[in-house]
Amino acid sequence: MTPLEKFRKQIDKIDCQIINLLSKRTKISKKVGDYKKKNNLKLQDKKREALIFKKIETLSKKYNINKNYINKLFKLILKHSKEIQE
Repeated sequence: MTPLEKFRKQIDKIDCQIINLLSKRTKISKKVGDYKKKNNLKLQDKKREALIFKKIETLSKKYNINKNYINKLFKLILKHSKEIQE
């Protein structure tokens, strides 16, 4: 196996882990939505979102990942979570 093939195999494994984690997050988001509906809570929680973005900013620095990239990614993730909760 060439070094490139080894790298690609590692990336494929990580991609599977990402998909698995997103699936778990989606299932929990559905439960959050159900809870919010049962308890007459608002769908959007701006304070929670601000905390998430503050946390990912810290993590992006810690892991040396481009902040703009991570922000865009989490905006998509949160958008999907809201759609699931509806």
